[in-house]
Amino acid sequence: MQDTSPPEHHGRIFYGWIMIAGLWLIVVVSAGIFVSFGVFLNPLLDAFGWTRGTVSLAYSIFMLTGGISTLAIGGIVERYSIRKLLLFGGLMHAASIMLTATTQELWQFYLFYGVLSSLGRSTFGLSYITLVNRWFQEKRGIAMGFIMSGQGMGPLLFSPLATWLIITYSWRTAFFVIGIVMAAGVLVASVFIRNRPEEMGLRPLGAAPEAADSPQAQASAPTRLPRTGKMWGQVLRTENFWLLSLTHFFCCICHAIPLVHVAAFANVSGLSALSSAWVLGAMGLMSFVGRLYWGFFADKHGSRFTLMLTTVLQAAFMLWLINAADPIVFFLFAICWGFGYAGVTMQYGMIAKDVFPLALRGPSFAGVSCAAMLGMAMGGYLGGLLYDISQTYVTAWWVSLISGIIAALLAMDMARKAELEKVAVAIPAADTMGAMSDHATDLAVQSKTP
Repeated sequence: MQDTSPPEHHGRIFYGWIMIAGLWLIVVVSAGIFVSFGVFLNPLLDAFGWTRGTVSLAYSIFMLTGGISTLAIGGIVERYSIRKLLLFGGLMHAASIMLTATTQELWQFYLFYGVLSSLGRSTFGLSYITLVNRWFQEKRGIAMGFIMSGQGMGPLLFSPLATWLIITYSWRTAFFVIGIVMAAGVLVASVFIRNRPEEMGLRPLGAAPEAADSPQAQASAPTRLPRTGKMWGQVLRTENFWLLSLTHFFCCICHAIPLVHVAAFANVSGLSALSSAWVLGAMGLMSFVGRLYWGFFADKHGSRFTLMLTTVLQAAFMLWLINAADPIVFFLFAICWGFGYAGVTMQYGMIAKDVFPLALRGPSFAGVSCAAMLGMAMGGYLGGLLYDISQTYVTAWWVSLISGIIAALLAMDMARKAELEKVAVAIPAADTMGAMSDHATDLAVQSKTP
């Protein structure tokens, strides 16, 4: 019988990898802008006389807006063109960052940076996850690791760049320039993005040739997605949804505090503005390396085990930051913590693929992402608020550490359940093999009986 299924590869390179490179470009620029918020903290304090808590609140509004809008994106990501969503969202994000350069009043900063830029950026995360799941049946961890490695490369490039622009020109120029770079990156990347491999006559990497056309596959694929209200009712009754959401929430509190405030902390501890930016850059470099490593690691050992291990590392290395003053300590922290933190965020999307059915995957991961945004918002704001109250970051680092421990304990529970699932699958398989062996033995005995 002739195989009419679409080919897996197009030419020598599977096109999915080319698309991944385009997504990586968007991640590099958007993550560079996002993490560079910390280098704008002190310049904004000097320019307007605002408090750290007041400026950090813009970051929290950014995350809260992203969390709420992500819920809406989760309901439409399977219904509309992801390429168009990314293009629209990316250009909106870029324009809002450029508008931030015109800020004269606090409410404008909250509106341009906190609300509008976040609305644009909220189209990114779920789009990456959905595209990887559509294009890759195997090597999904590697693909996701490569995309998320851009979250390390971005700070490495943009934190020093933004700081240099601030020192040489002004914080307004820095916001405007990085906004232009964001727009250019999205326009270039959109050329390479395709919604599904079938649009190019391909099948997902690793998919069986008959998978797309088999009656079983067609029967398992829903012809029409359930109504949004019904989907959310099912999601909210799922134990894995709450476990994954709480893990992501506390995990994000843990890493939001250092991501937003470590550069400002290094600066007030005696490092120059540029050296403080390079602390973020060093974190970015190790995050870039770590995301590649943890992608391979997750493919071999499983996403839930990888999440457990990296949340432990992320929490443990926060101890180094408490009472840190020596520049060497700052850079050692950046290297070690950045490597552990690198493996955390990329696991959630792959775990969602494993634990949620296809029809509920969009809203489920949107809800998990919303919990993450709430954690990021709380962590970013708490860091500034606690500094304003105590005039030190020590309490903030302890809050980060405790939140990281809670996330690690929840991740351990998920890893334990994953092992139990493996055992549950292995026992029936072993029983079946044993029964087949016994049957074969009986047949052999009967054949020898005269």
